[in-house]
Amino acid sequence: MLRRDRANEVSHLHLHKHEQISQQSDNSPLVLEYNSLIFLLVPGVAGAKPSVMAIAAIGQICSTGSITANLNQCVRLVAKAALGGAQVLFLPEASDYIAVNAKASLDLAVPQASSPFVQGLRAAAKAHSIAVHVGIHDTVVGQEAGQPAQKILNRALYINADGGIEDAATYDKLHVFDYGTLRESATVQPGSRFTPPFDSPVGRIGSLICFDLRFPETALALAQPGSGSPWATRPAQIITYPSAFTLRTGEAHWETLLRARAIETQSYIVAAAQIGRHNEKRASYGRSMVVDPWGKVLVCLKGVSDADGNAEDGAVEAIGFADIDLGELERVRREMPLQRRIDVYPEITGQDEVVPKNVLKVLGTVSLKTAISHHAKLAFFAHLSLALNLDERSYFVA
Repeated sequence: MLRRDRANEVSHLHLHKHEQISQQSDNSPLVLEYNSLIFLLVPGVAGAKPSVMAIAAIGQICSTGSITANLNQCVRLVAKAALGGAQVLFLPEASDYIAVNAKASLDLAVPQASSPFVQGLRAAAKAHSIAVHVGIHDTVVGQEAGQPAQKILNRALYINADGGIEDAATYDKLHVFDYGTLRESATVQPGSRFTPPFDSPVGRIGSLICFDLRFPETALALAQPGSGSPWATRPAQIITYPSAFTLRTGEAHWETLLRARAIETQSYIVAAAQIGRHNEKRASYGRSMVVDPWGKVLVCLKGVSDADGNAEDGAVEAIGFADIDLGELERVRREMPLQRRIDVYPEITGQDEVVPKNVLKVLGTVSLKTAISHHAKLAFFAHLSLALNLDERSYFVA
């Protein structure tokens, strides 16, 4: 459909194709801009049936130290995503701000509940009736109000289409990024648990952030959990990686890691990325992607144009659309089941709780010999068996 004020002005539209996609089909929606109005053109196919697949949008921005400017970028993308028919918009890590140094990052941090960025994005989501998944910063609970933050959280937030924040869907980044002169550990307190996969209009989402991408166990725990997982019957169908990859790591690893996570978990991967120069010290790689469960890149937005990290034309505030076909996901998982050899290596359970080290947690029954041979931490059972003359019956172990 093409929304316009006057039909005779169609030929004068100034087109901006926001999906700069090397592997995207020609039937993708076009977002058009004319006199500050946003339009959507969806190519039709003769005799084609309307799609029943959910549409996800992925947005790309260049955050700076200006929270207001960053919010404005995101709000414009919310409007474009909604007009494009998307049900969920995915935005990058640290969409609220990227500061020039550690002190500035701590100074900019405010509690999520009073964040003008979060409040503005909630209002935009409600106004356009679209859910938003976004990366932000939050202060650590327990710090004195009005005092500079000592540590902050790198957080993924889910805002529903009514503008409400779903607390059960909030995730704090587990793995902090220390590379070269970048020391995320200086300011960011890592999270301590998974967020169970949660329902959204495009499928069950498992949230991870940026550097978590390098730890395949995290994606497997969400999308291919073992029988002992609290969400064993409701695994993630979509895994998110809101990110801000560096130029060097992005060029070398970004696409490879995203496609690997999609293939090994048989899930959709949605990775909204920061793009371009944030300040004189930092630039991000861009190339936001959506990858399907077979490892095919469905959407890839533009990246940087040079070694200094300047964004390509049209890369900032770019948006892409992807059909999320859960039927295709189930077909891939059904036709190529991942039959894990948990008799040889430990099962990934994806527990959503932290068990104190001195507490024995009952998980099931196993042969005593199996427990000893496959769990080094249970070596004390060997001594116990000798002392108590235990036989080969099953015992509860953790």
